[in-house]
Amino acid sequence: MKSALLAGSAIATVVSGYADAADMAPVYKAPPAVAVRPLSWSGFYVGGHIGAGWLSKDWNNVAASSGGSFVGHLGSLSATGAIGGLQAGYNFQSANWVFGVETAWAWTDLNGSFVAADPNFGKASSRINWIGTLVGRAGMTFDRLLLYVGGGGAWTREKDDLAQIDPGSPGAAWHGSDTKFGWTVLAGVEYAIDPHWSARVQYNYYDFGTASLNLNATTPVDITFTPSFALDTPLQVHAVTVGVNYRFGGP
Repeated sequence: MKSALLAGSAIATVVSGYADAADMAPVYKAPPAVAVRPLSWSGFYVGGHIGAGWLSKDWNNVAASSGGSFVGHLGSLSATGAIGGLQAGYNFQSANWVFGVETAWAWTDLNGSFVAADPNFGKASSRINWIGTLVGRAGMTFDRLLLYVGGGGAWTREKDDLAQIDPGSPGAAWHGSDTKFGWTVLAGVEYAIDPHWSARVQYNYYDFGTASLNLNATTPVDITFTPSFALDTPLQVHAVTVGVNYRFGGP
């Protein structure tokens, strides 16, 4: 009997020791969660873009001192070509809304030609080599996605040439160039790859109005033709570009 009591006491002691050891074991806690700052579109940015554009243009109301038959509509042209350049701007984000301003410059190779409607003339051609803009933008974010619209001022350098095929003055030609001012509207979608880099797709419509352009003779002309005349050239351009931006803000 005494042996049984001693054995039971020993077992109780061992069990109690294990319990005490368990109570003294270290307690491991999960590390605190790291707060993730939401992506911000605020701040200055710079970037580049490339794409394609197409223009449409009329040549109207040509008025010459000779009163020739070419007063009126000479013709229309359309052209497609590459467009690409640089942009820089600033965004301010409030909740899910983003407001900003952007300036851009783009090189283009948009040029086209047509045969003038008046029989005294041959080939007429137009080209623009660059487009500049200063616009405001407003958009809404959906996490990393930004949908936006905008509009503002635009300007471009227009160059026009007209050739004469009248037998009395073969090879005569006129040339004119001018900086035209107009406006643009745009819409686009931009995706934030990380807190600094983003990629976008954008559409622009440009309208440069109907301001008159003076064409001046670059070679001798027949006496029945004026060495200079005014030309109204309504000009519209469409462009679709893809681009990347680097933002200096972010977490």
